[in-house]
Amino acid sequence: MPEFEGSVIPAFRSPRREQGGPAGSGHGAGGRSSTDAGAGATDPLATSAGTGGMHLPGLDGLRGVAVMVVVASHLHWLRGGFLGVDLFFVLSGYLVTTGIVRSAERTGRVGLCSFWWRRIRRLTPLALVVVAAVLGAAIVADWPRDVLGAAAMDGLATLTWWANWRQASGPGYWSTSPSLFRHAWSLSVEEQFYAVWPIVVAGVVTLAGGKGWRLRSTVGWAAAAIAATSAIWMLVLAQRTADLSRVYVGTDTRMFAPVVGCALACWWPPTRSPGRDGRLAVVIAAAAGALVLAVLMATSSVSDPDLYRRGGFVAAALGSGAVLVAASGPRTRLLDVTWLRWLGVRAYGLYLWSWPVQLLAEHSWPEAGRATITLVVVAVTLPLAALSQRVVEEPLRRPTGWARGQLPRRAAWIGGVGAAVAAVVVAAQLAVAPPTHEQVSTEEALAESLDAPPPPLPRPTTTTVPEPGRTMAPAPPPDLRVMLIGDSLAFTADFHAPDQIEGIASIDGRTVIGCGLLAADGWEYDWQDEGFTVPKACERQREAERVGLTGRPDVVVLMPGAWEMLRVRSPEGEVVEPRSPRMADVVVAALLDRARTVADAGARTAIVAWSCPGGEASDELRDPDYTRWINDVFRRAAREGRTSGLDITVIEPSAEVCVEGDPAGAPTPAKDAVTRGEFHVHDTEGATWLWDRWLAPALTGRPA
Repeated sequence: MPEFEGSVIPAFRSPRREQGGPAGSGHGAGGRSSTDAGAGATDPLATSAGTGGMHLPGLDGLRGVAVMVVVASHLHWLRGGFLGVDLFFVLSGYLVTTGIVRSAERTGRVGLCSFWWRRIRRLTPLALVVVAAVLGAAIVADWPRDVLGAAAMDGLATLTWWANWRQASGPGYWSTSPSLFRHAWSLSVEEQFYAVWPIVVAGVVTLAGGKGWRLRSTVGWAAAAIAATSAIWMLVLAQRTADLSRVYVGTDTRMFAPVVGCALACWWPPTRSPGRDGRLAVVIAAAAGALVLAVLMATSSVSDPDLYRRGGFVAAALGSGAVLVAASGPRTRLLDVTWLRWLGVRAYGLYLWSWPVQLLAEHSWPEAGRATITLVVVAVTLPLAALSQRVVEEPLRRPTGWARGQLPRRAAWIGGVGAAVAAVVVAAQLAVAPPTHEQVSTEEALAESLDAPPPPLPRPTTTTVPEPGRTMAPAPPPDLRVMLIGDSLAFTADFHAPDQIEGIASIDGRTVIGCGLLAADGWEYDWQDEGFTVPKACERQREAERVGLTGRPDVVVLMPGAWEMLRVRSPEGEVVEPRSPRMADVVVAALLDRARTVADAGARTAIVAWSCPGGEASDELRDPDYTRWINDVFRRAAREGRTSGLDITVIEPSAEVCVEGDPAGAPTPAKDAVTRGEFHVHDTEGATWLWDRWLAPALTGRPA
């Protein structure tokens, strides 16, 4: 996330005496003065202590708008609010370049070391506090130990500014396992930008000086060239890869947004005073930019391929730039609103605190609704951000207050680093390995599902005639060859299955993680703020099932999960809502289509009822009415299938599985134990119970 600099453009003489001391005075080593101390705006880009600055309150208001839409996106109130990050990116590039170019024009050089130290001093203190506090709170709140190790590594990546590349090479930005520091990717992009861009400007300073070119114009064209290259690379890479998470968080693909701000700083500096026609053009451009942003934020989802492949992010960056130009004029009143400026000045803290507070609240109160979680996030985050800005950010940034002396500053740095490192180490030590099935990626699951099935078992072709006068006991039915189809339910039932199950000869899993019942046919699932999407591997799900059927199974078991019947979108763009008659028709058609394919291979079909999930499941997935609706759809599919001559049944839960055998009721203690309060089995012991006490008896007809 951008550093949320105070909106002060450096190297301009203030018309009034600076607060905190006479003009030209500092506040100790590395001190900074302010032209608007009451608003908390400092002069972070000044090349020397006491340099005057021009405060642009409209940019504080713009920053306030940006942080509001980002937090609203996290809380699922505004799907496209993630584009507020692009607004921050453009704003950061604008402010940073204004300061660097002004300094270079005055001194003929770029002070790289002093620039980098100011960035470290601006960003690092609060990051240290947040990482230490969040990991500590996660431990106290009993954050799942199997993801605590990942949280510790995410915290370390946040502090060392490579969080975006960790996400790009790991589970991805929209992994179903929530990361307490998922939002830190943008902070890393910003720091990487700060590391490289001043070097680029320094090179341009040398080149322009040698060629006699105008510095500001040359920097602007260099920024435009970089922005164009980055934007084109985003479009190309988005066409080549299905991993849009990599495109979303990559420094190379997102660099165009801050560099758009860099170009604007050169071509439209805040001192520019357009004439009447120019002001009209600015107003029109700002209105158009605001409209583009509003439409994108209202309609876009972060996983929508069109946003990447058709220039949606480029449009967001250009729209942000147009709004920024209108808000940056020294006499403009656009967005100069007190409460917006208050949010803007504290936006860095609001952004850093809000996401982990939200996740910890959702973890602590899993049954709380969205409105309740929003109230908690607002009530906790606003005071934390205000306190952080007053006690941590400003004192170490200027330094002022308790941080005037060198000794307390050094102690604070040592203490902050120590606390953050200790939190990372303790969290890593307390972590346990996640269940083995959770370490399998969608691509790995697909590869395994495409393997050849076990060879068919020979069946007896002759019968033995009993001796005269003797009666032979009937031969026991042959053990069944079972094939599993489904997502995580079927995958875990196969992954952890025991070697020996009475009545079962073999279990052949043809499951692909993340692929719902409809995914193989091009349907997409709605992942809330992430929009409609499915893994690329789902395109080959049907192929894996066909391979499995060549092994001539006796019965194919379908294990759909409740999430697979939530909001979906067809390949033609039709959106189907859960529990609707249309959804029932779609699910029945998909089940019968599978059953016909299974029958053509000589096997029968069994559908496992969605049965009594535990208290750790989401409210939506364990809603009794939803459970009844799902199972009614399954039974309807079985009835219609049998009417058309298919051998298809529904495996209902017994009293050993759900209390009184009611799938919409509570799980038995035994089922609750093996599923750990939700609906998957997590180890061989749990899978053994699942097969021995429920699935195998239902398939073979033997007593449980």
